[in-house]
Amino acid sequence: MSMELLSSILLFLGLAAVLGVLKIGYNVIYNLWLSPLAQFPGPKLWAISAIPSQLSIVRGTIHFDITALHERYGPVVRIRPNELAFNTAQGFKDIYGFRPGGCFPKDRSRYMTPINGADHLVSAIDDGVHARHRKLLSYAFSNRALREQENVIRGFTDTMITKVRGEVHAGRPTVDMKNWLNYTTFDITGDLMFGESFNCLRDTKLHPWIAMIFDSMKALAIMGAAGQFPLVQPWLDKLIPAYLKKQEFEHFQSRALERQIVGWKVEFHQGGDFMSALIQNGYVEKQEQFYEEKKILRRDEIHSNSFILMLAGSETSATLLARLHLLLMQITRDHAKTV
Repeated sequence: MSMELLSSILLFLGLAAVLGVLKIGYNVIYNLWLSPLAQFPGPKLWAISAIPSQLSIVRGTIHFDITALHERYGPVVRIRPNELAFNTAQGFKDIYGFRPGGCFPKDRSRYMTPINGADHLVSAIDDGVHARHRKLLSYAFSNRALREQENVIRGFTDTMITKVRGEVHAGRPTVDMKNWLNYTTFDITGDLMFGESFNCLRDTKLHPWIAMIFDSMKALAIMGAAGQFPLVQPWLDKLIPAYLKKQEFEHFQSRALERQIVGWKVEFHQGGDFMSALIQNGYVEKQEQFYEEKKILRRDEIHSNSFILMLAGSETSATLLARLHLLLMQITRDHAKTV
């Protein structure tokens, strides 16, 4: 290598380093003092870069960290250079509620497209697409449809109580209510959605497909965090363990899922479960984009919505109920009423 070429390379690298430092310095100055969000309270490091908030997400502590920030800084906290967190009821309504003239637009970087490429109710960015999904899902969540499912819910609840009593009568020193609540909510959600339980209560363990959901959550968190840094996302994606990516892919390719959601329901959709309601009111095979005026859900959209509905109706409900049980046990007066 000639000295002239070496000098040119060193000069280029030096200029790149200087420009990088200047860019970082400008971003720090802008985010701390010139940004429209500079007036809002919050930790300086979080205001300068998205790295602290995304590390918190990957660690699984974001809910604790945001709560601590609200306790320190108040109801409105700056948690990223371009993001505020609100913890008031009115703030939640203003941000997520329906408003005439349209809702706040969603940021695609915060709503990952499912691995099969089809948006579900939560990830749909376009208001028309979201409205189409919401209208079709409303059939399954009507008062009449939910009343018809009361016996299903009661049956699984009674089974859980019987199983837990059996654990107590067997003399076990502790009973893990979190597991029992997960078994129950997943069985209920499976029956309500597909007309078929996952048999978690019967087998006293999670169905392999459900276990795959839990295992894929970390991959989703890492992929979501990587999406906040477009310039380095390809390199960050390489840091995600291959087995986690494989599990998420297998989740959507599950042969059992295909059979339960669409395979046999396309022909026999007279049941009272949620998937039957979706298929009866608007199932189509066409692979094209439809908007609000069409009462249609494609096969891949049914897959995507089944994933988000399974999470919404099972794991989140079990977590809430587990916390409720803990609080009831900690409050002496209410404990006396429940025993």
